[in-house]
Amino acid sequence: MPAYIDLTNQRFGRLTVLRRAPNNGRHTAWFCRCECGRETAIDGSNLTGGCHTKSCGRLRGKLLEAGQRFGRLTVVERMPPKTNGRGSWLCLCDCGNETTVITNHLTNGNTKSCGCLHGELFNHLTHGDTRSSEYSSWCAMIARCYNPSHIAYKRYGGRGITICTRWRNSYEVFLADMGRKPSPAHSIDRIDNNGNYTPSNCRWVTASEQNYNRRNFKRHQNH
Repeated sequence: MPAYIDLTNQRFGRLTVLRRAPNNGRHTAWFCRCECGRETAIDGSNLTGGCHTKSCGRLRGKLLEAGQRFGRLTVVERMPPKTNGRGSWLCLCDCGNETTVITNHLTNGNTKSCGCLHGELFNHLTHGDTRSSEYSSWCAMIARCYNPSHIAYKRYGGRGITICTRWRNSYEVFLADMGRKPSPAHSIDRIDNNGNYTPSNCRWVTASEQNYNRRNFKRHQNH
């Protein structure tokens, strides 16, 4: 009987044990194949003991792939290694900005946006208006234009509709330009349905007024 437990074909994290390797000192070692394709010899005690080795050592970088989401960020592609050897990824933020983020800053949750989230959280703490109908309209406007997961994105951001910088970066400025809604039944409307969200192209209207504007827009498109 062997003086070790046969680990052949067993899986440990991303590692599959292939065969026994020459002993490393007093420990039994095993050749393992990582999901990234790399083969490496690992002490059996590191597979089954307290160390719990789960990859060839490239685990963090290989965990990521295009399309994965971390907070507001969607991974686009891997970037060339930095001079310090740290891996990084090009990411697209829900607000529309691109940013490069170090791998472990994504995986450990330290970075969740291009920086816009910090600005919004700051606004939340300072303007004291987060429960207002105007603030809800501002958030919904940003989501329609910059969040591909939003149900209305195709009709707004997907069609090229954007928000002017002064409004996109500051709820307070948006509120100063638009003022309070005349009533809870009012919502934001673009006068020119092909135009962007700007002070000169937006107004508060009721649902019936907004529907009328959309019907006129469709008639104009059909002519």
